[in-house]
Formats: sequence, structure tokens, C-alpha cells
Amino acid sequence: MSDLAPDARAFQSFLEALQAAFLERDAVLEQLALALLAREHVLLTGPPGTAKSALAHAVLGGIVEEDGKPSLFTRQLTEGAVQTDLLGPVDFKVLTETGRTRHILEEGMLGHRYAFLDEIFDGRDMLLRAVLNALHERELKQGPSVERGLLETAVLTSNRFLSEVVARVPELLLAFADRIAFRAFVPSGFARPESRRALLHGALRARTPVVEVTLPRSALARLQALVPEVEVPPEVLDALERLVDVLQPALAADASGEPGTRLFSQRTLVRAVWALRGAVVRDACRRERALRATPEDLRALGLFFATAGPEGEALEAVIAHTSDAREQVQLSMVRHEQRSFAEALGRALAETRAAAEAEARALELPTLVAETERLEGGGAPAVVLSRAVALLGALRGRLARPMRAEHRAALLALAGQVVRTLEPLLRGELDETQLRRAAELPPLLDAPELAAERGRLADRVRQAGVATRIRFLEEARAFSETPPASVEGVAQALEPLSRWSASLSHDDVEATGARERAGRAAAEALQLLLTGAGAVPGDAAGFARLRASLERAADRIHRLRPGLDLSPVARTLALGHVAALGTDEPLFPALERLEAADLLSDEVRAALATAARARPRAPSSVPGVEVEEALSGEAYRRYRAGLDGADSDAMRVLRRLGEDPAGRDALDDVAARLTYLRRWYDALHDALAPHGAPPAGPETERRLASLVTSRFPALVLKESEFARIDAELQSAASGPAARRAQDLRAELAALADGFGTFSRALLAARG
Repeated sequence: MSDLAPDARAFQSFLEALQAAFLERDAVLEQLALALLAREHVLLTGPPGTAKSALAHAVLGGIVEEDGKPSLFTRQLTEGAVQTDLLGPVDFKVLTETGRTRHILEEGMLGHRYAFLDEIFDGRDMLLRAVLNALHERELKQGPSVERGLLETAVLTSNRFLSEVVARVPELLLAFADRIAFRAFVPSGFARPESRRALLHGALRARTPVVEVTLPRSALARLQALVPEVEVPPEVLDALERLVDVLQPALAADASGEPGTRLFSQRTLVRAVWALRGAVVRDACRRERALRATPEDLRALGLFFATAGPEGEALEAVIAHTSDAREQVQLSMVRHEQRSFAEALGRALAETRAAAEAEARALELPTLVAETERLEGGGAPAVVLSRAVALLGALRGRLARPMRAEHRAALLALAGQVVRTLEPLLRGELDETQLRRAAELPPLLDAPELAAERGRLADRVRQAGVATRIRFLEEARAFSETPPASVEGVAQALEPLSRWSASLSHDDVEATGARERAGRAAAEALQLLLTGAGAVPGDAAGFARLRASLERAADRIHRLRPGLDLSPVARTLALGHVAALGTDEPLFPALERLEAADLLSDEVRAALATAARARPRAPSSVPGVEVEEALSGEAYRRYRAGLDGADSDAMRVLRRLGEDPAGRDALDDVAARLTYLRRWYDALHDALAPHGAPPAGPETERRLASLVTSRFPALVLKESEFARIDAELQSAASGPAARRAQDLRAELAALADGFGTFSRALLAARG
């Protein structure tokens, strides 16, 4: 802010001069200051004779261009006002030559930096809507082109009370509330007698207050340029969200019954953020501060969410001295809005403080500070490095979380302090173990704000890591020439290689070649170790242990050689697992294991299918059906679930793979289903018509209801299960199992006829 101190002083002096001239209008002037900084508009209402127009003229007319004159458009609206009065006259040359209407923007309000529109509500509704759109968009659509105006801030005034405007055109106020960011009410009286005496003494000098101080627009422009630079941390946005959540229903609960003047739209919330930024810049004009919003800055939004006017005791005094009932209602609304905002802000800030305290406890800041101080105490290099790795790891884990700015700053400061503690240590001689520990340090400083510390520490580690580089090259060469003879051995040997590699520069050509050779040697060794009989276990536990070792090895290979294709290793693992399964071991659990490990390539699927087809076919066992199961619907659920035990393990595998079981197994499945359906039907028949159809009456209705509950009719008639089975049998009628298919079709037809006769008899008995 030091470079902009003259602009801040000019802005502050201008406002102080306005406050001295317009007594008891501090809140309104502060609101106007925010509007100027945020390039927003202001609506001033109040009874006649309250110097609203003089105030607007003094503020907007006091901002001067380089030529010493203001860029100000003024107009008083009347019922006869038209668009050309505000948007500029029509360009008759364009009209006569093209037939299109084009306003000369330079002569309208959009052609000026500032606009003062007096008695805004006296204009016709259509004109007001056009004005609001122009104020909001700050541009004018003229045929195929859109012309951008200069307008930054407009002040609109009216002698009418908002309650009267709402009574006349309710939707008009909503339009104003959504497009005009700030509202203020200027009362007819003063809160303090001395203000009235000062007004009378001032009238001896001039009819209206005179402000001799001006504000160069260039100074204001430089302050406006700071507004987008104001940082709004997440915790401030959270507090703003809490504030709005509490404030919105509170403002709607005005006991006077008058409608609220604030519309909480998405546009409103966006404007609130920019008003907050403007408030930070405004505060920076008074005192030296960072351009970073804090939860306390939300207090300034009382001028945004509530109607500006007298506050606190001054407001109560004005209400007490006001005799006009309409003005009292308006002042009561102002009081309600201000109180609602104060209460909502108090709750929001309390919740924010509680959240900050909870976050500090979760981050364990005191413990981290103590550990940092303990590290500064020194000790053996190995001990210091181990503590530093643990401490930076803890800081890194916390910095990865979203948190409040002050907590993040504290953690970053601790990380910087750790780096400063380590730098002298890294200038000395370190053994191999200590170098390995030191190489782990720079990656722990991956927060963007710690880039300088990470680079500095990495340089120190590299300078101390010549021995590490030599050791890495030697070990990588030995590994590439003679890899270990077990998967776990490969994984363990890769661990120090990958760790040492992390401390070496990727610009090191020799080290890069060693990484490449070691990574490829590891991949080839793993594939070889997984090839051959017994290399991959067939049991679940052994497979899980082997896969865990492979995952560790793969992770370290990719740390050495990112992007190296290890799919051949995965394929060899999966095929070896399938091959290791004995003929008495189930295939389906193995399929599920491979599927869960994402190892089901086309080649592995084919191997599983081949193994399943090679399995001996076990006869299907069909469960019996008890009467209770037949009637309750349990038989239906079991049928739809697939007749547990009816499918062999091999059949389940083939079905999961989407393969056609084909041959005898397919007809075995149909035969099992037919057997189950026959047992189900027999149980129904025995329970509902053991001696034929009953006579008409309640008993027949009960039996019909039981038949429906069993869901056998739904399966046969609605779900067409008999037709589906018949279609399956027809498809097998021309193959080697044609004779059996014909027999099963005959069995199906008999079952269908039996059920048809049975159900018709029950229906006939009902009459």
C-alpha cells in the first residue's frame, strides 16, 4: 500500500470533507465509498428536504477528471421521461440511412463515469426497467451491435418510501433489490440537537453544504484496481455463507409486515464478495493493512445487506423525534435489518471462531511447535534426520488439507524453520544411511509455498549425495545383472534403489540409464519368476501374499521407471493362477479374485473358460419345495435367484464370463428348472386342490389368493417363463441333444396343461 498511500489519503480526505459538510450521514457516506470502490450503484430514499440530491451531487461531482471537471450525468425523472432522456438522443443520421434506432451514448448516462438520477420512482415502469437493465449491464444493445458504456456508479434518489413503491408495483422493488447493490434511508430529522444548530449556522454561509475538497478520478481508479487483488480466504467465505444462512430468514421475519428490501439471489452473493473486497480496500485507506479479508471484515457488509441510515442510539433518537407514521415504519425496518445483521454476524463469527479452535486442535499445532524446538536442540545427525523426516511428514500431511490461512501460515513457518535447522547439518559429512534419510526430505516439501525451501534443501542434499549417486549406480548395475530369485526379494531389492533414485536429478543421463535398465530387469525377472509349474499358488491366501509382493515391486518399479508397461507380468500372474488350480478346486472363487484384481484380460478369460469346459460335469441337484415355500413366494425367489446348487462351479464360471455352456450342460440346466417347477406346482396342487376344486365360497377365494401370493401364475403368465423355456428347448432341437430336448418339451407341455386345468378349475369354482 505504500505506493498508493497518496491515493488512500486523497480518498480519505475527500470522505472526511463530505462527513464534515453532511452531518449525521456517516453511514450513507461509507456506503457510497464502498459503492465507488466496487463500482456499484446506490439507492437513496427519504422524505423531501433531507439533502439527498445535494449529497449525491457532492459525492459524484467531487470526483474530477484530468481537466478538473466531473464526468457526471444528472437527470430528474418525471412521468413523461423517455429513454432518450437517459440513454442519449437518437442518431437521426443512422435512422434515416439505415432505418435503425441508435442512441448517442456519449450524451446519455452510459457515456459518463457517474450518474445521478433524481426521483427515480417517478418514471414509468417500462422506463425504469430499461434503466435498471442499462445500469446493471452498463452497455446498450443497438441492433446487431453492443456498445459498452463508461458508467461505473450511479446514485438514484427518491422522496417516496419503499413501502409505497412496493404497494404500487411489488415486482419493481425486487428488480431494484437485485440490481442496485446498496440502499440507504435519509431521515428527516437529526439525532443530536447540535447537528441541527450546525446546519443553521451553515445556512448563513450557503443554502446547501459546500465541499471544496475534490478527488482525482485517477486516484480512485488506482484504488479500484486493488479490489480484485484482495484475497478472500476459504474461512472468510465459510463465515459469509453462515452469515447469509442466518440473515436471510431473519430479514424476512420483519414484525411490521413490510416486505424486505434485500433479495438473496446468486447475483447478490457474488456482489457481497466484491463489496467485501471493497471494504478491505476502504479500510486500507484508513490504516496500514494487508489486502486479505478476515472474518472481522464481514462487519462492513452491514452496509450491503442492511439499509444504511442512523445506527444504534442515534437511530432510536431519530425514531423518537419522528412524527410521520410512514417514516417511523421505514426507520423500524432499518432497525430490524441492522439488528438482524448484527445478530447473524455474531452467530457467524462465533461459529467461525469455534471452527478455528477445533481446527487448531485437530492440527496439533502446540505439539508440532514443540517438536520443531526439540529439533533445533540438535543431536546426532542420524537422530536429527529421522526426527526431521517425521516432522516434515506430519507437516506435509496437514498442509494437504484445506484449512484456515493463519493455520497454514503457521505450518509453513514451521517447515521453513526445520529447513533452516537442517542446512548446517547437510554441510558436513554424512554416511550412507544418513544420506538415504536426507534424500527423503525434499519431496516432503511439496506445498507450493515451500518451493524455495524445497529447492534449497534439494541442492544441499545433492551436494551431500555424491556418495549416494555412486552407491545407486553400483547397486542398480548389480541388480540388473543378477536380480533376486524371488518376487519378494525383487521387491525388497528395489526399495533402496527407488529411494536413492528419488534424490538424483532426472537430468543425470547416467542415473537415468541405470533407472531404465533396473526397471526393465525387474519386470523381466518378475515375469520369469511367475512362469512355470508351481510359480503361482492356486489357493487364495498364497495368491494374496504373492500379489501383495508384486504390488510392492510394481510400485517401486514405477518410481524408478514411470510408465513402464507391466501388463505382461500381470497377465503371467493371472494365467499362472488359473493353471495352478487343481481339478478338485473351484474355479468360480478364482474368477472373482482375478476380477477384483482387474486381471481379467481376454487371454485370462479364455483360459478360465477352457478350464471350466474341461471340468467333469456333475449331475445337477434340484432342491425340494415345501408347501409353505410354495405358497409364500419363497419358491419364486429361489427360482429367480438361480436354484442354489443347480449350476455347477464350471457352469457359474461360464455364465459369469458370458460364455454359452452349450451341449448337455445347457439341457441339464433346463431339466433342473423343469424339475423344480414341477415340484413347486405339485406342492401348490396338494395344498390348494387335494380333492379337486372346492365349492364356491370364501374357501375358494382364499385358495385363489394363496395361488396369487405364490407368484407361480405371475411367473408363467406375466413373465412367460414357460415360453422362454420352450424357446431354449427349440434352439437345441436340431443339435446332438435333440431327442432329450423333445422329451423335455413334452414334460413342459404336460406341466403347462396341468397348471392350466388346475387354475381354470379354481376360477370356475369361484363362479
